Amino acid sequence: MVKPGYKQTEIGILPTSWELALLTDKCELLNGLTYTPDNVQDNGLLVLRSSNIQNSQINLGDTVFVNCMVDKEKYVKKDDILICVRNGSAALIGKCAKADRDYYATFGAFMAVLRGQNNDFIFQLLQQGNIQKHINKNSDSTINQITNADFKSIVIPWPSEADERETIATALSDIDALITNLEKLIAKKKAIKQGAMQELLTGKRRLPGFDGRWEERGLDECCYRISVGLATSVTQYYRPDGTVIFRNLNIKPNYLDDNDILFLDNDFATQNPSKIVHTGDVLTVHTGYVGISCVVPPKYDGALTFTTLISTTKPQMLIPEYLSYHLNSELGHTEVENLQAGGGRNNLNVADFKQYKMRIPSDISEQKAIVAFLKDFDSDLDALQKKLDKLTRIKSGMMSELLTGRIRLV
Repeated sequence: MVKPGYKQTEIGILPTSWELALLTDKCELLNGLTYTPDNVQDNGLLVLRSSNIQNSQINLGDTVFVNCMVDKEKYVKKDDILICVRNGSAALIGKCAKADRDYYATFGAFMAVLRGQNNDFIFQLLQQGNIQKHINKNSDSTINQITNADFKSIVIPWPSEADERETIATALSDIDALITNLEKLIAKKKAIKQGAMQELLTGKRRLPGFDGRWEERGLDECCYRISVGLATSVTQYYRPDGTVIFRNLNIKPNYLDDNDILFLDNDFATQNPSKIVHTGDVLTVHTGYVGISCVVPPKYDGALTFTTLISTTKPQMLIPEYLSYHLNSELGHTEVENLQAGGGRNNLNVADFKQYKMRIPSDISEQKAIVAFLKDFDSDLDALQKKLDKLTRIKSGMMSELLTGRIRLV
């Protein structure tokens, strides 16, 4: 039953004062520039493409310039909405960004621009799930595109009063700004952490109170064992519960992600003791995203791991957390790339991994101090990420309520 003041429409329940409108009746649709490789040059007119839309913002990290003559009406203007209309990946169709300023740039043929006086509100609608579903429904699944006809069939909810549209857009834009600023802060802190890792893990920077010598050690010298986890299919042994088994996707830089873990028959685990991991073992991805490492926490002592490299360090020589941070640093990534077997393949075998070398403090207490320093960074980043996740959830809830009129701000 529809409550008073609301009505049932083809796109859901809306306030009675709201209208249904065609998207292209509320903004102008502009098609992108077609150009050839011969038009590309080192400088000239910038062409914005799908790769320039990241996290609903324009990113100029990947630029292409052309020598084409383009009508100035096809230059990107402040508040234009750039939207991806063709792409090899269907998931990227419909991603969009709103221009924060005028650009000396046009946009490519795989892009389109929506231009109008109500783009603040329209941009928020395009972030909403039901709009994306409409885009996907009307897209050609064979070639992954949105046609002009598709755009012209998109129906949107439309508050009749301009003040209400502006108020909704402002509220959602304000939380967008909070999210963007937090994302920038997280990126900045991650860069600072990487710089600190590079200095601390090479001895270029010493923590106060430490001046002992550093030594170059091979991983084989610093570990009791280096082995590989289960390398054969175990699907027939999967159970709803039992012995935990970790896969590569569970291994994250310096932490173990247990959101998607599997379980194996306990008897199977007993029959494969060499594949069991214990508290303090370092797990390292050796196929795909090679080198990503984490330490096994106490609650997963006795688990199994699938294909991952397992390193049990000698605690009097190398603490496991130090090894994990070292492997996840830029220095570690470079060393792992040099060790990979098979000429260009993302694959690291046990024999090669044993040759991994690093300079480490001979004083274990300095290793512990470096780890504690870096863990503080991780704690700060984790707190910021949780705050970002919360803001993202709040934004999603606000969109659901405000863009359907369930909550009215005016």
